[in-house]
Amino acid sequence: QTIESIRITIGANNLAAKDLNGFSDPYCVVKHDNLELGRTKTKRKTLNPRWIEEISITLPIDEHADKTADLLSNKVNKSHF
Repeated sequence: QTIESIRITIGANNLAAKDLNGFSDPYCVVKHDNLELGRTKTKRKTLNPRWIEEISITLPIDEHADKTADLLSNKVNKSHF
C-alpha cells in the first residue's frame, strides 16, 4: 500500500523574527523517517504563515514510521524557529 500525495494544511503564529525587517520567510519541510519528501512554498515577510498545499510523493504506508513537519526560514544560518 502506498501514499501518492499529501495535502498540507499547517500554520504557525507569532514566529520569531529572523530578518532585519522584523519578519521571517518561513517554509515547511515534510519528512518521513527523516527523509525529506518535499517542502511548501516560502511565505514572505510574515510571522503568522498558513499553507494549504499538495505534495506528490510515493512511499509505503508504515504506521510506525516517524512523520514530521519542520518549520524553517530561508535565511542561511538562521534556520529554525
